[in-house]
Amino acid sequence: MNQKLPKWCKAILELKDGKIKNDIPYFNLNELAFKRLKECKPNSNGVINFKNVRSKICRNFSINKKQCMELLKYFEVIGKIEFVKQRGIKII
Repeated sequence: MNQKLPKWCKAILELKDGKIKNDIPYFNLNELAFKRLKECKPNSNGVINFKNVRSKICRNFSINKKQCMELLKYFEVIGKIEFVKQRGIKII
């Protein structure tokens, strides 16, 4: 397969130790969503209520509540947040 690949495509294919090289710029929507999530103001206990989370994430990324909850569950699985029962989330 001797096709000429675009530079960005070659960069993505060149993996080193399972990670993208530091000199290769790439864009990750999950990281952008987490950055937006950190912009939400927590209360005195460090909890960001669900209303604020949905307002920030759903409006920024044009997603519905169900998709927002799936994104939050993903963040919980990778250890970036934890759910506070009936209240909201806490960023770890």
